[in-house]
Amino acid sequence: MGLNRDIHFKMPTEDDWNALGDRLAPKEPWKNILDKPGMRRLEMEEKRSDDFMGHIRIRIEPSVRIHPGVLVSVNDHYSLPEPEKEVEYVSGSEGIMNILAQVWGDSIESSKHRASMLVGLS
Repeated sequence: MGLNRDIHFKMPTEDDWNALGDRLAPKEPWKNILDKPGMRRLEMEEKRSDDFMGHIRIRIEPSVRIHPGVLVSVNDHYSLPEPEKEVEYVSGSEGIMNILAQVWGDSIESSKHRASMLVGLS
């Protein structure tokens, strides 16, 4: 089950927008490969570090709604244990609903915080 949150951020200026892309995806490694490289999409992922199975994936790319702006997408993914490994959760929809009841509010707030940190707003 993935709890997905997409947030568009308006950047103060186009220079700030470009600086964010340069900070997240430096142009130096590309200098002999492309003439004028620019970041189109960057995606990072980590395995969950809490009591759940799954991962957190964050993607940033230019916003198609706001210019200059970026879209940050956070996928807070929870996996159910394999049936033979189940400990606390019941499989299927009941297991997903149990997880959802536990994590919904924290996931929404955490996604907003992570996105704001990435863009440099907190």
